[in-house]
Amino acid sequence: MLYDFKLHLLAPMVMGIPSRRIRKWYLKYLGLKAEKGVSILKDVTFMAPNNIEIGKNSVINTKVLLDGRGAKLIISNNVDIARECLIWTMDHDPNSPTHSSRCSEVVIEDHVWIASRAIILPGVH
Repeated sequence: MLYDFKLHLLAPMVMGIPSRRIRKWYLKYLGLKAEKGVSILKDVTFMAPNNIEIGKNSVINTKVLLDGRGAKLIISNNVDIARECLIWTMDHDPNSPTHSSRCSEVVIEDHVWIASRAIILPGVH
């Protein structure tokens, strides 16, 4: 319950603070694994940051959504994720009569650039 409060109510306020150090510190406090040189810009949304790993010198641009709910999300070294990208580890099975959820790990390798408004779905490597 306290973790939900910190993630859903406090995190959006902290992610709007114009200090990368404070944002990164708070996300690490919530369980994010971020290496040296990671830059997380304002207004990034994290879902289950304790399942997300970000490698050295990677940049997460503004208004990106990173989902770690379904499985691990691994962003390797020197990755640039542009504005408004969505990276999902969980979605719904369109062939399921009950619309059940599916989960799968997402891995983004070294030196990848993901262009603005790209959507990455579960299982992408």
